Amino acid sequence: MEEIRTVSTEPELDNNPAPLLDSSPEPILDSSPEPRSGDSSKSVGVKNSETLRASEPISSGQASQYIGEYKTVCGRISQIKSFSKGVYLNMGQPYPNQDMTLVIWSSDMSQFRDPNDYVSQQLCASGSIESYKGVAQISLKSASQIDF
Repeated sequence: MEEIRTVSTEPELDNNPAPLLDSSPEPILDSSPEPRSGDSSKSVGVKNSETLRASEPISSGQASQYIGEYKTVCGRISQIKSFSKGVYLNMGQPYPNQDMTLVIWSSDMSQFRDPNDYVSQQLCASGSIESYKGVAQISLKSASQIDF
């Protein structure tokens, strides 16, 4: 008896399709500069603030939506307020209606010019956004975190 085979014109479905993207690891190029001699900073998986700067700045009014993220936040400094451990720079509106607060701690004050120079200035500050008493806040450690 003759064997009969059926030939289908439909493409055969593969139950185990290949991935659409090549899953082989690509080399990651690090374009960060080599540490200078005498540079005492240690790398712990974090780049300098210039490298971490967010590519798309957000407004100070949006900052509370990004708690826990590293962002560049732009707005006008509406008020400077000294307190026992440093200085608050309130953005948007004065306290208690500020959009967010930048904090310069006393221990880091030497890194900055006179905080009163920032009043009414439009600036951008980069850093990790935290929440303090329900208000977005970035702690500034270095003047390099601020752009005018």
